[in-house]
Amino acid sequence: MRRGAPAPAPSSVHAPFRHACRRFAARIDPRQQGARRV
Repeated sequence: MRRGAPAPAPSSVHAPFRHACRRFAARIDPRQQGARRV
């Protein structure tokens, strides 16, 4: 059901490509910013 949206659903974070999502996952969840800085 992804319509090419720039920001995937929170459940998509569990997907295998979450390592690619981590950078824009940070803007969805401010707490994730700590992981993106490391």
